[in-house]
Amino acid sequence: MWPVTERLVSMAPRRTRRRYLGGLATISFTSLAGCIDSLDGQNSTPAANDTQTTTNATSTPDSDATPGEKSSDGDSITGSPKQVVRAYFEARYENPTAARQHFHSLHPFHPDNLSEEKATTLLSSEGAISDIDFDTRDVDVTLEMVQSAPLLRTAEVEQETLTDALAGERTAVVETVVTTADGKRNVSRIATVTSDGEWAILALRIDPKITQSAQFEGRVVSEVSVDTDEDRVRLYFDGSPTAEELTGKTKNARSSRSSSTPGSISYFDLYPDGAGDELIVTATVDGDTRTIHREQYPPSERVVEDVTYDEDPESDEFDAAATVSFADDRNGERYVVESTIHGGSVDVGPDDSATAVVGVAPEADEIVVTRTTGDASDVVHRERHRF
Repeated sequence: MWPVTERLVSMAPRRTRRRYLGGLATISFTSLAGCIDSLDGQNSTPAANDTQTTTNATSTPDSDATPGEKSSDGDSITGSPKQVVRAYFEARYENPTAARQHFHSLHPFHPDNLSEEKATTLLSSEGAISDIDFDTRDVDVTLEMVQSAPLLRTAEVEQETLTDALAGERTAVVETVVTTADGKRNVSRIATVTSDGEWAILALRIDPKITQSAQFEGRVVSEVSVDTDEDRVRLYFDGSPTAEELTGKTKNARSSRSSSTPGSISYFDLYPDGAGDELIVTATVDGDTRTIHREQYPPSERVVEDVTYDEDPESDEFDAAATVSFADDRNGERYVVESTIHGGSVDVGPDDSATAVVGVAPEADEIVVTRTTGDASDVVHRERHRF
């Protein structure tokens, strides 16, 4: 069994219970194959948390399952969103035909809709998993979210049928990062829903723009100024932050500032360790605390030297773009540059250029740079930008 890192928050509550009406449009095997290209991942990282303490979220320790959990009408619910998604990925690498049983009956991959022969072709993943990271998010699964999944659009499942499947059921979005033995990271955003007392997968590859747009309500860092003579960093916040609480801290020097009235402050001063440190800023919105900014200190020790943005790039490939400039000496390490809203991703190897260009959403986006050394990976830079 591979190591599992997880952060769980409470799922969307169940309000009433209604049975959905069955129905699935017939689609061809060719159509399914056309949608399967990126089922291992969306080549983007969810706005995943860096390791931190979250005081306002409810965590479920250790076990995948939630035995004895009850719905609002007293029905027992088996398992959890994380459990069904983990079982799905396990099956894809070990027994593809078994992966079908984890889908909602409306989904084209449910056993009633997909034969074992086709499942072996469509659901098989090569290689082995070395690590898998789950984040079960407190997000209501909406009709728009489900219909953003490419496969369900191709299947032409009727809107009324999907609405009935969601009505009265508990829902959750599971953001999953699967790292394979060859070091590749595949990101998936999966919509789950209860059905007949069990959690099931309703949609794969839901659009990150829909699931993550609300996160920018907590974007507050507008500028960072550095005084290396005094080892002081000033974090400036934008004029109208909507976060309930802001916290700025250093990783090594134990310098921190926090405010539950962010609208009344314009900056924090932090005092990092001059020998080497990290600056970390978190924001709490609707009880969910997330890292929104991370960078290394002092500037001379940064792996990421600068990030610049272009809202009208010369290339037609992107509507907007970010250019990440790396230090020349990367010590043989590999990096992944990702835009969490647009869904762009660029791998940067030890011998690659010191700059990486990634597409970003034209209104606002978040850039995350992850370093990989051997089997370990860590976020070395994170920032948000509005045009």
